[in-house]
Amino acid sequence: MRVFGLQVIDIKKITFIISLFVLAAGQSVADVVIDVQAKGMTTRLMMNERYARMDNAADGSYLLLDRKSRNSWLVLPKTRQLMPIADQPGQFAQQLKVVLQPQPGERELMGYRTQHYRMLVNNRYCGDVMASTEAMRKLGLQPMLQAVATLADQQLAAMGPYVAVIDSCTQASMSILSHSDRIGLPLRIYDNKGGLLSDIINVDTRAKISDAALSLPGDYQQVASAKQLSPTQNLINNVRRYAPGIDEAYRRYFVR
Repeated sequence: MRVFGLQVIDIKKITFIISLFVLAAGQSVADVVIDVQAKGMTTRLMMNERYARMDNAADGSYLLLDRKSRNSWLVLPKTRQLMPIADQPGQFAQQLKVVLQPQPGERELMGYRTQHYRMLVNNRYCGDVMASTEAMRKLGLQPMLQAVATLADQQLAAMGPYVAVIDSCTQASMSILSHSDRIGLPLRIYDNKGGLLSDIINVDTRAKISDAALSLPGDYQQVASAKQLSPTQNLINNVRRYAPGIDEAYRRYFVR
């Protein structure tokens, strides 16, 4: 869930979300909700004192991170299954050199000073990021961004060998939050043709989130790997249209 918008989570819808500093255990934080719009769909990110959650608007699944233990799970309400993904190795992900070049001038988005960055991945122009350190600081969002970044990174790792068919620009966008300490909150992300990939449309730092929404279901079947998930609820369903060759990768990885 290049975003902040998210099998599993549509790859393009997590562009803004996306990647990796681990939260300090026990760090205090109020309930926070962020809504991100991408490709006509809205993805919700939620966090409280114990858990962070990244929803997938397409199929109702979500990723859940335990901020205390730093373990995470893919949760599938339709099939009442959950799969731990925190310890999945990410050896199939591409090695990416991401450079974010600040561009002259500032603009205002959502009432905050925002910096324009040109994103280069392995020396290839991949698009533009509009990010705000002011928004991150004034809204107190750094713990939220770090938690969601961790979820996004673990999602990439859980995708196994077929992550290799995902375009390097997409992978970099999914991991954009690994740069949040420097660039702040990525309010908008554009592709290399100027198309809007993700847009944060709401931030609520006074949310009241129910315990049921942010807790690990105790009565779901726990499965050990993606091969045991329901065929209609696997990590690749929402990626097909963005990654040519994904079906062949699916057959190699999931079909016994």
